[in-house]
Amino acid sequence: CGEDISDITPTTETATGQQSITYVLSSLDGKYAYKIETDEEIIGRESGMQAYLGAKSFVSRMHAKITIEAENVYVEDLNSTNSTYINNKKITQRTKLVDGDELALGGTNINGKCQNEAAYFLVRIGKCM
Repeated sequence: CGEDISDITPTTETATGQQSITYVLSSLDGKYAYKIETDEEIIGRESGMQAYLGAKSFVSRMHAKITIEAENVYVEDLNSTNSTYINNKKITQRTKLVDGDELALGGTNINGKCQNEAAYFLVRIGKCM
């Protein structure tokens, strides 16, 4: 937890030169990145990000819903067994994410240590030309 991955910046190009926004969930160690490409995605062990989350037993099959509305990104817990956390605080309703937030599925950061069976991501939101 807390590893600096500030050098990982999501980028895309547009043919018209207009700004586009990219939304990426990046593992804290920087080894995995998941680009959110639709306005609504369910993530969990048996849905979006299944390849990465499949072995994380604290993550529910359909753990959370990610929604993009008006260039904002939100997360909502789907009554998961072990909850969803933003910056180590449990969420109980749909919550807006901002660039740099830490999103945790199924666990908290306890005294600077992540739980192995939970999943932790850095939220990356980037505007590009």
